Amino acid sequence: NMEIVFQPIWDVTRCNILAYEALARPAPEFGFSGPQELFDLAERVGRAHEIDAVCRRATLRRAKELPNGVLLFLNMTPDSLEHGRLDPRQFAVDVLAAGLSPQRVVIEITERSVVQIDVVINVAKTLQRLGFRLALDDTGAGNAGLEMLSQLAVDFIKIDRGIIVKALSDR
Repeated sequence: NMEIVFQPIWDVTRCNILAYEALARPAPEFGFSGPQELFDLAERVGRAHEIDAVCRRATLRRAKELPNGVLLFLNMTPDSLEHGRLDPRQFAVDVLAAGLSPQRVVIEITERSVVQIDVVINVAKTLQRLGFRLALDDTGAGNAGLEMLSQLAVDFIKIDRGIIVKALSDR
């Protein structure tokens, strides 16, 4: 059982909500201290793609709750993209069945654990051709960000929190 919450992403220029990011929260009875612990464990045991799929399904079940005209940011692990565990065309069908168009969905790809960058980039480009937007998440946290940016046009870049925190005190 996975609870999905929607965190607003503000457009500070226009002073309105641009999007909502879907965030997964494992049920308390599973004993995780939070979602990061669940995702870290899933990655260590090679099951991140399965947690990803559960979160995608749970998010799409609630997609009709989103206001018209806003984007939906949806996290996707590179593991789901690297090993052919996501069929981009079927995902587009699922998104349409949930009442959204692919143009309203932003796939967030984290750079933390990208191993086969060329494979991730190819799947990401297929998603773009189907109308999805892309965001590079946690940029600066790992080594893959610049390489991905050099080969993939993304719509949004989300800077890793650690870089922002250090920027306040590190010249």
